[in-house]
Amino acid sequence: AQALAKLSLDALIQREVPEQVRTSAFARSETMLQMAWVLGGAIGIALPLNGVLGLSVAAAIVATGWLGTLRGL
Repeated sequence: AQALAKLSLDALIQREVPEQVRTSAFARSETMLQMAWVLGGAIGIALPLNGVLGLSVAAAIVATGWLGTLRGL
């Protein structure tokens, strides 16, 4: 799923972003994707092995992303 999302993002940038700033848009998007991976890994390492806590944190992250998406619309 992650690979498909990255391909979709790259295609969207290729189609929608003006050529003058396309290179920096690709660089910014790749940097943000890598930072998200690092943050996700850090959260996974920092949490204790407790299923309820892990699912609660995951639900909070998904809800935050969902609300951010709604605000952007």
